[in-house]
Amino acid sequence: MWMANNLEVMIAKAGMTKREVAALKGITPETLSRHVHGKIQMTLQDAEQYGKILDCLPQDVLFATKPIPIMGYVHITMDNVFQREIAAGKRMGKAYANASRTDRCAAVVYSADEGYAGRWYHYRNAIALVQRDPIEKENISPDAIMNESFVLAEEVPSETDNICHTRLFTGIIYPEPGGTYTVHTLPNDKVRKGLKLVWATPVLSITFRPDLRDISIVYDK
Repeated sequence: MWMANNLEVMIAKAGMTKREVAALKGITPETLSRHVHGKIQMTLQDAEQYGKILDCLPQDVLFATKPIPIMGYVHITMDNVFQREIAAGKRMGKAYANASRTDRCAAVVYSADEGYAGRWYHYRNAIALVQRDPIEKENISPDAIMNESFVLAEEVPSETDNICHTRLFTGIIYPEPGGTYTVHTLPNDKVRKGLKLVWATPVLSITFRPDLRDISIVYDK
């Protein structure tokens, strides 16, 4: 028996190749591969050496961290237009966070046009965590009701704006009789009624400085 380790993840987070790490440690790439896959057990001294090379703690190397799939993005343009995409099965990369209970989460990353300095500037490089199941199973999470959530409407709302100009937007949702919903978008205080939703997933957290919270993002190539 062997315990899964986090070596491959930490190499990716460091932006290094396995061959580079092996050379700095003074071992062959084959030996490093055996460490990664648990064919040979890492000692504490191995973990300490890898930690120095990868600029992390030995325990970061020894104990596996489950990645959070990045399933969507929000991009803010110079005109304050929000471009969003979240989709079941979509994978942009992975986020690694030193936090518990993230196994059924998905990440949504924020970005902005170069030089953007508008009212949403603080969202540049932010990352949001949401429940993954409602997106993949296309349902309305009970945890989304009366809470800030990402929602996918069956149709584009009749009244659109920079915050909401597609089927995908955010807001606090309230159930209506007949299976429709009211969505209150707080930034512009817009209330949209009678919406049929494909899914709704609550925003669990938004981190504006992931670099200061030990959250790393590795995009798929």
